[in-house]
Amino acid sequence: MNKQQELATLDAAIKKLGADSYLGPWLSRVRHEVESAIRSDFFPALTLADAIKAGKAKADEILAAERAALAKEREELEAEKAKLAKKRDALELEKSKVCSLLNSLAERIWEV
Repeated sequence: MNKQQELATLDAAIKKLGADSYLGPWLSRVRHEVESAIRSDFFPALTLADAIKAGKAKADEILAAERAALAKEREELEAEKAKLAKKRDALELEKSKVCSLLNSLAERIWEV
C-alpha cells in the first residue's frame, strides 16, 4: 500500500465512523498531522496513551519543581519567623525592664 492509498483508507475510516463515533471526530482532527507524518516518512509513534503519559510526566515535573520552590520559601519564612520571634522576645525584655524602672520611679515619687 502506498502513501496515497493509506490516506484514502484513513479518509474512508473517518467517513465510515462518522461524527457520532468516538474515533471519527478525533481522527478527523488529527488527519492533517497524520498526512504530514506519512508524507514526511515519519512513523506515527506517539499514541494517545503515550501523550497522556508524557503529559502526566510533565505535570509531575512541574509539580515537583513547585513543591521544591514552596519548601524553600517555607524554610525562608520559618527563618524569618525565628528572627522576628527573637526580636519580639528582646522587645518584651526591654518592655519589662522599662516597666520595672517606671514602677520603681513611681514608688520613689510616692515616697517623697
